[in-house]
Amino acid sequence: QHARWGDVAQSGASGVVADGVFHSSLRRAAPLLHPAAAIVHGVVCRGGGKPQGSTWFALAVGLVLPWGKTAASAAEEGVTKGGVKYKVEVPGKSAYRARVGDLVAIRFRGQYKDTVFDDILENTEPFYFRLGSGAVLKGIEDAVQEMPVGAKWELEIPGDLAFGSAGRGASPGKPRIPPGATINYILELSGIPGREEDLIDVIGD
Repeated sequence: QHARWGDVAQSGASGVVADGVFHSSLRRAAPLLHPAAAIVHGVVCRGGGKPQGSTWFALAVGLVLPWGKTAASAAEEGVTKGGVKYKVEVPGKSAYRARVGDLVAIRFRGQYKDTVFDDILENTEPFYFRLGSGAVLKGIEDAVQEMPVGAKWELEIPGDLAFGSAGRGASPGKPRIPPGATINYILELSGIPGREEDLIDVIGD
C-alpha cells in the first residue's frame, strides 16, 4: 500500500548531512507516527531518495493507515494475544505500547451481567499501577499492552483472565462473581508516565 497525502505513516529514519547524522529513529522501540510528507516531502511519499542538496535519509516505512488510526486500533474490534475480546470506542493516537515494568494510568468500569462492581471511569485521578505487578486482572494487563494512549476499549474478559476458579465474594454494593465468570470492562489507557512520546524524542528510548 502506498502513502497518500494526509495518510498516517509509521516509519523509522536516519538523516545524514555530509558525514554527520542529524536525526535518527531507526532504533526506537516504537516507530514514528506522522502525516505523510510531514517530515521530508518526497521521502515518505516517494519511499526514499535524495530530497535536497546532500541530505540523505535511510527510511524504513512500516504500515500506512487512515489518518488518526494506529496499527492496534485500525480494526474496530478483535481479540488480544491473551484472548480478551475488545471493541474500540476511542482509538487513541500514540505509537508507543506499554511494556512490562512501565507505570501506566488507567480508568475503568467493571460489570458482571447487569451490575457494575468497579467504576472509576469518570474520576479525575486515574489508577496507577506497574505493568506486570499483578495489581489488576490478567485481562486488564493483557489489553493495556496492546492499547495506544488515549484509547478506550470495551472488553469481554474470560474467566481465566478475570477472577479465575476462585471467583470473588460479595461485598457491600458489589455482587458475588462466581468461579469462571466472564466479565465486561470499559477500559481507558490514560497515560504511561515517563513514556510520553515528546520525552522519548528528546532523550531516546
